[in-house]
Amino acid sequence: PMYPDFLDRRNNAWMPELKKIIDTRSAFVAVGIKHLYYKNGLIMQLIKSGYKVAPVVMHLRHQKLQQ
Repeated sequence: PMYPDFLDRRNNAWMPELKKIIDTRSAFVAVGIKHLYYKNGLIMQLIKSGYKVAPVVMHLRHQKLQQ
């Protein structure tokens, strides 16, 4: 479908901007899940560019609502 081509173009356009940000300071980058996978996803592009990419582990606490 058109999604991989569209996502590739968008990811390719974002990479120079992401590199500018990442190269100057610590960064947390949040994007939609479809931008993360595929061979041209942001994760693979960052790894191929020499960046270390690590998942953020979240521990969620469930709170019981008081009534």
